[in-house]
Amino acid sequence: MYNFLDIAKLLISNGADVNAKTSKYGHPPLLVALQLNCLEIAELLLSSGADIDAKCINGYSGLHFAVGRRSLDQAKFLVSHHIDMDAKDENGRTALDYAYMGNLQEMILYLEQKYQRSHPSDYILYVFEF
Repeated sequence: MYNFLDIAKLLISNGADVNAKTSKYGHPPLLVALQLNCLEIAELLLSSGADIDAKCINGYSGLHFAVGRRSLDQAKFLVSHHIDMDAKDENGRTALDYAYMGNLQEMILYLEQKYQRSHPSDYILYVFEF
């Protein structure tokens, strides 16, 4: 019997497009893997050429999904793969903005730390703007 990871491997080995957007919401496979909390499949997709910065039709990135799911593990996974932390959705909000809106303290601390390391001169301005 096959599991989802085996099926994903089979599809990819037979030429499946790892960046296809087939659902009505425009979710690429990476975002579907995150929704299902399948980091093994997300890793497989990325190693097979999936776009780490892929978004759905609302402009949500994987990091937006991780914050929405309150999944620090997913956020760490995505940041370790160099996701664009500045990505904004159709409302002009970043994942960090949503973490603030949801008062997700652990997520805020993690994302702020990573943002500060990647944007040292912009960090102070960001904190005061919010």
